Amino acid sequence: MGSKPHAQPEDPPQAQIAPPQQQPHKKQVRRRLHTSRPYQERLLNMAEARREIVTALKIHRASMRQAKEQQQQMMQLHLQQQQEVRAVQEASLDSNRSFFYSYELFFLLRLSVQFVICTFQCS
Repeated sequence: MGSKPHAQPEDPPQAQIAPPQQQPHKKQVRRRLHTSRPYQERLLNMAEARREIVTALKIHRASMRQAKEQQQQMMQLHLQQQQEVRAVQEASLDSNRSFFYSYELFFLLRLSVQFVICTFQCS
């Protein structure tokens, strides 16, 4: 039988269907940014960072010094107030003592006067 095998429809030529040609995709290389910086620029950045650190350290030290001085002033004021309170308390105690001493003297003097009067009247 001279029949042809079952034929598939013919494909159109490749040139007609092929998409427009693309250039091969180039892989993007990741680069470090700092390696491209010039050496002098890096030195300037480091010097600026040092200056900022020195400035921050000076500010910190000054604030610590001021806080210490304030604390010392507060302690001094507190001690002065305590001394004043003690002085007032001692003065109060002294006045109370002198009052009691004078009262005792008065009482003793009264007793002695009564004794003298009694001795004169009784004799």
